Amino acid sequence: MYVPAYADITPERTHGIAREHPFALLCSEVEGAPFATHLPLLLEEEAGTWWLRGHVAKPNPHWRGWDGARPAMAVFRGPHAYISPRWYLNPGEVPTWNYLAAHASGRPCAVQDAEWLRALLRRMADRFDPVWGAQTPSPETARKHAALLGGIVGFEMRVEQWTGKAKLGQNKSAENREAAARGLEATARPAEAAVAVAMRAS
Repeated sequence: MYVPAYADITPERTHGIAREHPFALLCSEVEGAPFATHLPLLLEEEAGTWWLRGHVAKPNPHWRGWDGARPAMAVFRGPHAYISPRWYLNPGEVPTWNYLAAHASGRPCAVQDAEWLRALLRRMADRFDPVWGAQTPSPETARKHAALLGGIVGFEMRVEQWTGKAKLGQNKSAENREAAARGLEATARPAEAAVAVAMRAS
């Protein structure tokens, strides 16, 4: 990802994008061609090392290339919005798109161990649906869950490199940035409002 100096962000903010927007695009190669899977990823830190963990359906061929040696990239997309030149105070501007994004690169390794998968699913439930995750399943539900476990493959990827980008009009004047933020807010759409908040915080 191309990151001009004005759009570069700290590692902490990059990690924050991945945490706040965990539904990612995991990209690698399958049989010589690019392949991507959309999936939620759990970001975990262990002794200063960041790991991404998740699972896919067993029929998905993507996991067969996750041997711990071949590279992959997880793409996390934060808030984004179209910026109209009508919003700027001075003429001559052009349309653009403001956004936050984080990329994490590494070499994923597939995991089919049942206990590892159960532990991962518990942590994912704690992260994404703690109320449901705290419930004790009935024996029938537990049996269904055990049967479904055989239909997925887990994986983990140690993050070797993070790249973060916040393209939020930092190369514009403060007056134009504020005018664009007001234009976003005037749309009354939550996604655009989130970009306005990020613009003012940058």
